[in-house]
Amino acid sequence: MLIKLINYKGKYVGLVDKSIAESIAKKEGKDLICINNKLNPKIFKIGDIKKHNYEKKKRIKKKKHKSLKEVRFNTEISENDYLVKIKNIFRFLNKLLDVKILIFKRYIIKKNIIFNFIDRLKKDLEKKFIFNIHHKNNLRSYIINISNAKKK
Repeated sequence: MLIKLINYKGKYVGLVDKSIAESIAKKEGKDLICINNKLNPKIFKIGDIKKHNYEKKKRIKKKKHKSLKEVRFNTEISENDYLVKIKNIFRFLNKLLDVKILIFKRYIIKKNIIFNFIDRLKKDLEKKFIFNIHHKNNLRSYIINISNAKKK
């Protein structure tokens, strides 16, 4: 079976039989790693399998970490705490991350208070960014998702 082979330095070797590629890897004291098995011919790389798996996990973890940030608010928040959280939201949006804002209510309050708080958030955030807001109403909280933020 012919495969495309890449050496441990990252340079393309060419089309090689799989058994020959395995023997080359054994001579160098490395492993034969399948990079893409969906293509025909398949792509293999000579390298260390443990290092390859570590880097793969690291990339996946980095993608998960950067996708969405969550900020929690309470309707009775003090002014200084509010400003710190707004500052964090600006920092996340500057890094082009999506932000999820949770607004909790501890007890039954009028909806006007929550909507006034949401309007205040919108005004403070719209000073520097243009974005789409989608909000959902749960029994105990409101969820606001901010994505596609662009600087003004």
